[in-house]
Amino acid sequence: MGSIGLIFPAILLCCEAKERFTPGKAMDHLTRLVEMGPHISGSENMRQVQSYIKAHLSEAGLRIEEDRFSAQTPLGTKEMMNIIGIRPGQVQDVIAIGAHYETKYFSDFTFVGANDNCSGTGLLLELARVIPSLQEPSLSFTYWFVFLDGEEAFLKWTESDSLYGSRHLVRKLRENGDIYKIKAFILLDMIGDKDLNIHKETHSTAWLKNIIWDTSKALGYDHIFLDKEMEVVDDHIPFLGAGISSVDIIDFTYGGNKTPGLYWHTPHDTLDKVSKKSLKIVGEVVLESLPRIEGYLK
Repeated sequence: MGSIGLIFPAILLCCEAKERFTPGKAMDHLTRLVEMGPHISGSENMRQVQSYIKAHLSEAGLRIEEDRFSAQTPLGTKEMMNIIGIRPGQVQDVIAIGAHYETKYFSDFTFVGANDNCSGTGLLLELARVIPSLQEPSLSFTYWFVFLDGEEAFLKWTESDSLYGSRHLVRKLRENGDIYKIKAFILLDMIGDKDLNIHKETHSTAWLKNIIWDTSKALGYDHIFLDKEMEVVDDHIPFLGAGISSVDIIDFTYGGNKTPGLYWHTPHDTLDKVSKKSLKIVGEVVLESLPRIEGYLK
């Protein structure tokens, strides 16, 4: 692996692509997902969301792989599916960008999850549209766009009631040997908050965090990507356990610094709490970080 090197302000890669990165398209996806209502793993709404995701991946010209499995949960067996859109590169080494796309189950109120995680899902769909047009010399790795099912706990967060999709996918990749192709995993979770504050997640791989945070500073977003640290257990943990360099880009202070977590897992996680500007910031940072990540890995 190479060194990270100095980071200089640069023209955004999204402006050099055949398909320009359009935050409004990410926001449109987010809005449509919210309009579909709660999409809990195994539900009819979830099947509609799955069809929506696959249709847009297909439209982007990506090869689609479905990872279907049955998960044993405290509420019984749930049918789940991870969806992977694949853009082949000049090399087989993979950079995976992921987000969980189901909404959490609640029995006592309606939870639409505008930020958690329709925001990450919406941005991932837009990145899946744009990145395939970034060919050599911009990007040479193979890219996987990984939509993970079953991140949320059904009752209470435990090692067995959480991260169903990521745990299953990592096991599958270990079994078929594809785990060794993945050189980096970037997770997007709760990145649409109007009052966006992204801390350095403590479990995440240091070199990968450094590239992303240095890139955010070069783009003038150091007031968003903060140097403060925060521990979060999320879908990147199984990938880290498999030896894959991983980073969790997450705003876990949803509700602002004055009242952190105010809207998290509440009926108030709604469209009025998220913004296109936040999607723009995270999308630009990820796109601008990718060639630097590839450069480090080569």
